[in-house]
Amino acid sequence: MYGRGRSDSGSGMEQMRMKQKKLSELAVRGLLAAVLILAGILCVYPFLYVFSMSVSAPEHVLRKDVTFLPRGLSLEGYGLVFENPTVWRSYRNTILYTVFGTALNMVLTVLAAYPLSREKFVLRRPVSILITVTMYVSGGMIPFFIVVTNLGLYNTPLAVILPFAVSAWNIIIARSRFPNRSCPFCFCIMP
Repeated sequence: MYGRGRSDSGSGMEQMRMKQKKLSELAVRGLLAAVLILAGILCVYPFLYVFSMSVSAPEHVLRKDVTFLPRGLSLEGYGLVFENPTVWRSYRNTILYTVFGTALNMVLTVLAAYPLSREKFVLRRPVSILITVTMYVSGGMIPFFIVVTNLGLYNTPLAVILPFAVSAWNIIIARSRFPNRSCPFCFCIMP
């Protein structure tokens, strides 16, 4: 009986420790939840504020009445923005740069990565080293500008697309994904 009483009191202490552990864990989780909710509100509020200002009536915006929700619904601001032809030209440029830049990057990356993935390619190691060095060493902004200007690309869409058509990092990633087979498109079926 003596041993049993001891184990009961030991299990009682054990249960009390478990309750304290659960309470402290619950307190930590509650504090973390509060911090994350506060961080979420701090991140979302600026976007909500800008949206509320953009759809509020101009007189409320000028009086600074808008703080959280829109007041006096008005889409005049959006009408003014979309009447400007520069906005549409900017959207066209964005789509052009994205579509053609991505397509050119993919083609040039695969064309560079496939030979580098072949063990029989004699210049594999020196070319890989040269490509890797370009990730760490660059000429800088001013030499880049001079090269773009001397090539006659200044103030053209090609000035945005061509200089960034190949990425050393993308070549290294693509090279590692090619299997050691003869088919250059077999990487699509690799797990």
